[in-house]
Amino acid sequence: MWNIDLLAHITLFEEEIYDYLFLFFLFLGAITFPLLLVVDAPYGKLFSSSWGPTVRTDVGWIIQEAPAFFLFLLFALKSYSRLQEPAYMLLSLMFLGHYLQRAFIFPLLMKTPGKPTSLIVVLSALGWNVINGYLVGRGLFHFEAKLSRDWYRNPIFIVGALCWLCGFIINLHSDHILRNLRKPGEKGYKIPHGGLFRWVSCANYFGEMVEWSGWALASQSLAGALFVFWTVANLLPRAIRYHQWYIQKFSSYVTFNRKACIPFLI
Repeated sequence: MWNIDLLAHITLFEEEIYDYLFLFFLFLGAITFPLLLVVDAPYGKLFSSSWGPTVRTDVGWIIQEAPAFFLFLLFALKSYSRLQEPAYMLLSLMFLGHYLQRAFIFPLLMKTPGKPTSLIVVLSALGWNVINGYLVGRGLFHFEAKLSRDWYRNPIFIVGALCWLCGFIINLHSDHILRNLRKPGEKGYKIPHGGLFRWVSCANYFGEMVEWSGWALASQSLAGALFVFWTVANLLPRAIRYHQWYIQKFSSYVTFNRKACIPFLI
């Protein structure tokens, strides 16, 4: 009995910590959006060596993205009874499929894996993925209301899953276009064409927004909704900045009539 009471107290304490962490993460996302409109995070096209120590881009990418994969997998396996249900199994395959590609396959496909990236960015992303992986995984499999066993048949789940799939495909296709802009031996930046790049400067970011919006809809998860909020808060300012960079770099860029990230809107 004592062990059962202790376990109950620990669970209640963790749930309280979870709630505070959720609110803290929400607040952090709210201040991140305006901050990234005026401060360029030093990676990719906007890399700057003035931000201190650097690491290889491929190594840094694995380090920062892998925690989300392993934390979610841990919580899924700890709640094996839920994982056996179709909706939870499909949601897990979506989440883990994204991070399997993002953490372990994407770095191997990089054309310039030895290119430096700022260590501060890697450490920030690492911390973000630890918190997000915990909130999403623990929330879905323990703290949030359980989905019905036949939820996977619900039109809301189906629409959400299809949105996730569309976003995932857009993201993969856009990354493929960006990786293959330069021929072997070529250097410098080029303008991407094809796919959603016909309408926006950052089609890969748009794909990721669609992807996680679909996942949040399918999961009916508050942590999933927070994930979408953070995705937009992080990627939309970055897309706007990249759009400005393209305009400044290429004099003909304005003739393409592209938006920064969301077709016909932003």
